[in-house]
Amino acid sequence: AQRTPKLLLVMTNYSAWSHRRLALRLCRAGIPVLDGADASLRAVRHALAHRDFLARSHRRETSVGPVGARADRWRRLLSSRNTPLTEDEGYALLADYDIAVPRHAIAHDRSGVLTAARAIGFPVVLKTAAPGILHKSEVDGVRLGIGDEQQLTAAYDDISARLGPRVLLAARVPATVEMALGLLQDEAFGAFVMIAFGGIWVEYLRDNVLAMTPVDAALALQLVSELRMARVLDGVRGAPPCDRAAVIQTAVQLGVLAQELGSCIAEMDLNPVLVSPSGAVAVDCLIVPRTAGRTGGNCGV
Repeated sequence: AQRTPKLLLVMTNYSAWSHRRLALRLCRAGIPVLDGADASLRAVRHALAHRDFLARSHRRETSVGPVGARADRWRRLLSSRNTPLTEDEGYALLADYDIAVPRHAIAHDRSGVLTAARAIGFPVVLKTAAPGILHKSEVDGVRLGIGDEQQLTAAYDDISARLGPRVLLAARVPATVEMALGLLQDEAFGAFVMIAFGGIWVEYLRDNVLAMTPVDAALALQLVSELRMARVLDGVRGAPPCDRAAVIQTAVQLGVLAQELGSCIAEMDLNPVLVSPSGAVAVDCLIVPRTAGRTGGNCGV
């Protein structure tokens, strides 16, 4: 230990044996002792992860520079709201940051619904867009795979009678895999990007990773690869490989959004993000401004 500049430590894996006296001598000489295979290997893993984090931190930018007109416009909107954004507002925000969303339209009556569906093209998805309903499926406010005008009229009549006339129509998006991405805020460390598998099962699968912003393509690739279900993107049971590059680009753009608008957002959930061989599309989004969340704040406007 005295002859080498490298860290020297001792790992032990003895059972039913007390070596505290020897461990104390080693520690007093400046040689750490790790007791047990599990603790030892976990410590090695953490040391290597810390090494990689330090190297990554030196490579990445720490600032996106001056705030442009895009960020300024959204900061003003977010700072003026004490309620979550509507889904069409959320779609507009995501599209402004080059995150793919489905073709969509808002309608307020049967005629508007039919006109919008003809413009989008069947099949379509119909959702309630009534203010204040954040989780539409929990109030039976979503109809998937509507194939013609007769089905659409019946679905609209049912949803509007129960939940109000304002609805959102969206193109049906093909999907092989359901993922979820999100933006989390920590008062001490700032914005984090979350990537997960699962869609509606995300809380049960608990297959997710977090990264402090900024997020570049190399980091996003590493994060996706660390997910337990990452191989699903390569195609399973005869399914074609998914567009992993689209998932990575979505995470990068979410990181850009987080840097520019993170101080204005308490919570952002893109769930599900439908991934297929042809891309990744955020079909549902929940965006809660800080002024509407528990954290408060004026996001610097």
